[in-house]
Amino acid sequence: MLVDESLHSRAAVDFSVAAPAPEGSRTTSQGHPRTIFKRAVERGNLFLAEATAREMGRLSLADALELTALVANKEPRRNSRFAARWLAIYLDEREATIEEVSLIASCLVALTGPPWLDLGRGQKRTAIRPSVKTRV
Repeated sequence: MLVDESLHSRAAVDFSVAAPAPEGSRTTSQGHPRTIFKRAVERGNLFLAEATAREMGRLSLADALELTALVANKEPRRNSRFAARWLAIYLDEREATIEEVSLIASCLVALTGPPWLDLGRGQKRTAIRPSVKTRV
């Protein structure tokens, strides 16, 4: 599948923290873009998921991880770029030890297998929840 690489720049799919939908935001006959995105991910429709992510402008960290997993499953050659972008944003938002970063990076590499898509949404959110540690 030939894809215009410029469509996949950081500006095209901003994996920043989710913001509420602006007042008077557009919805289609299919519903709100976030609903369309989630449905596209559930159905494995990468083209629609990416297009809707661009329309939304921002994704939650969990939604961005689901898109990264979908890319890894549908177009494995693009996995490294998406996974690295997701990890960079994760590190911008959360404090993590080198051991945690190593584990997360290993898991991102492993996304090219289908088991991730079989996990429920709650399990995926648990997988990215930061560990809580008391710092002295």
